[in-house]
Amino acid sequence: MSENDKGFMSKIFGVITSPRRAFQDIEERDLRTGLLIVLLVAVLSAWAGITYFSKTELNLQAAGQSGIDFETIKSRMMPFIAIGGIVSTFIRWLVPSLLVLLTAKVLVGEGSSRRMLAMTGFAFIPMAAQQLLRVLDAMTISSANLAALAASQLNATGLVGKIFNQAIGVFTVFGLLTVLLSTYAVSANYGADTRKSATATVAAYLIYVLLRAFIPII
Repeated sequence: MSENDKGFMSKIFGVITSPRRAFQDIEERDLRTGLLIVLLVAVLSAWAGITYFSKTELNLQAAGQSGIDFETIKSRMMPFIAIGGIVSTFIRWLVPSLLVLLTAKVLVGEGSSRRMLAMTGFAFIPMAAQQLLRVLDAMTISSANLAALAASQLNATGLVGKIFNQAIGVFTVFGLLTVLLSTYAVSANYGADTRKSATATVAAYLIYVLLRAFIPII
């Protein structure tokens, strides 16, 4: 294993086991590695999306309009599902990262933007676990159960309901872990104490929830 590989793996392991110390070792040059982590999450998200979509075949056939080739429709839509999963993952990493940069600058002080983005890439590691679980769920769930799950989901009405739904979506177990890691990242990048770092990070994610209530695509 090369020195670069050892550095990569040790930083990944360090972020998982000892994040406060590990983020001190992440530098601006690690931005590419951070982006690779986001790319991994994006690929897993696309894989899960495609697999879930493949389970909707029975629902499409139930629509039952003669002369429609559902397999052709599915095959043509698959690339768009994959691209959508990849693009949305990068957006949902980038927007909170930029918000963290903004709130940290206002509430904490000056720091390296490039290094901060590298760190938020590493802080995205919990989302890889989330997407891997989605892939496993997509592979094992039946079409009937998937249809029942989709039918049970309620569309929020009113601004408060939309904000609440977005908060649930953002602050999952894996989302909270990402917020926690981002707090350590802010502390390392700006040399701030935990309280200030947590305030800046939580503020960024609360703004993110509000933005998603109006622009769900982010």
